[in-house]
Amino acid sequence: MTQGFENTKRGYEDIQMAYTKKFQFVCNEKFAELLEGLVHRAGVETKTDVIKNALKFYDWAITESERGRELVSQPRSDASGVSRYADRGVVGAGA
Repeated sequence: MTQGFENTKRGYEDIQMAYTKKFQFVCNEKFAELLEGLVHRAGVETKTDVIKNALKFYDWAITESERGRELVSQPRSDASGVSRYADRGVVGAGA
């Protein structure tokens, strides 16, 4: 066991944060344009932010589906757009 990281939740988080993974993938021009467009539309700084947010959303959608929940899209009464979610850590918060 690594010294200083005894069975504590904080110890696990420290270890987890100490390691990062780098992923590379090949995409066509249309996908690259879509990704760049989402950077601007979502108000985030990087393509990595878009991909992280997309994976978080996908994880949430799969989890809700596994729980027997139905995902629904419906018009909302305000037209504030994506930026209203930034303060919740979903988009543009660098999570």
